[in-house]
Amino acid sequence: LRDEPAELCRGHVINDKFGTCKIWIPQRADVDSFFGSTVEADLISAVQDRNKNPVNLWINPQLRRKHRPWLEMDGKVLRHYFPEEDAGRIKGQTLVRLENEDGVGICNLAVKTSQEAIIGADGRKLELIIERDYRPAVIASVLKAAHLTMFRMLLRSYAMSIAAMNTVVTFTTGARSAGLRLFAMKTMTS
Repeated sequence: LRDEPAELCRGHVINDKFGTCKIWIPQRADVDSFFGSTVEADLISAVQDRNKNPVNLWINPQLRRKHRPWLEMDGKVLRHYFPEEDAGRIKGQTLVRLENEDGVGICNLAVKTSQEAIIGADGRKLELIIERDYRPAVIASVLKAAHLTMFRMLLRSYAMSIAAMNTVVTFTTGARSAGLRLFAMKTMTS
């Protein structure tokens, strides 16, 4: 394994979007970006959207992509999609206009079932399911936070050690001024 030179960034111990912890350490930008955009994104969505109305998670395109809800009728998946406003009828599918409690139209819903089957389903159980396993995102986020916390603790103890001071002196031995070496040592220990 080789650690290639890479751009650094502020790696927040707890993802910055939670707004709870501002502690950070230098982190490889590519690693931080990977965790932030893939692993932690699922966890952030779950936490931020936990109190939202399930119907809004279903009809909002951005939230629907994050949470991937589906419809079930009597335990069977009811395939559907949200067509554009001007979508025409497709044979074997039923176009439904969803409305709020006041009768105001919210969006169109196309169910991939014939109209006769939908009419025959009157009184049957229809459920909106929003179910995901967030354990991998939680575990990965906790492991990242633990790793960065440990690294921060080790970095602080290393900065205070004799080895760090010797490293600074070694790097600055070519300097013309002894004052520069003394400044570097004070910086590492303060």
